[in-house]
Amino acid sequence: MRVLFSYSSGVRREAIAGMEELARRVARRAFKAAGIEPAAGAELSVLLTDDEEIRALNKEWRGMDKATNVLSFETGDERMYGDIALSIDTLEREAEAAGKTLRAHFAHLLAHGTLHLLGFDHMGGEEADEMEFFEGKILEELGFENPYE
Repeated sequence: MRVLFSYSSGVRREAIAGMEELARRVARRAFKAAGIEPAAGAELSVLLTDDEEIRALNKEWRGMDKATNVLSFETGDERMYGDIALSIDTLEREAEAAGKTLRAHFAHLLAHGTLHLLGFDHMGGEEADEMEFFEGKILEELGFENPYE
């Protein structure tokens, strides 16, 4: 499976050093944790952007005029699973507030976004518990703390 990684021009390169390889590892672990074998030649795209761009995306696609940390856009195509956009600005603020590293928080929200592309949701009860279980498992396998423990 290929992870197509890109970033907006406003994103500071030093903030995202090493994130491309981490994105690949997180996405592969998410598929494995979910028990889903990617189709041959499968892809998903990851965009690291800033609050301004993610706010515009959130407004256009969800009708919410505010910045957010992660957005996932499913395609319904078994070869191109979808797009995940993350705001590095929001991730940095949230990581600092939670006492986490930026890499750990990025890995968590990318796992979260990838699981959304694979059909998982967190709107309630058992679905939320299952999604949190997989997120924690993915992070632990990558050497990060489980945010739910």
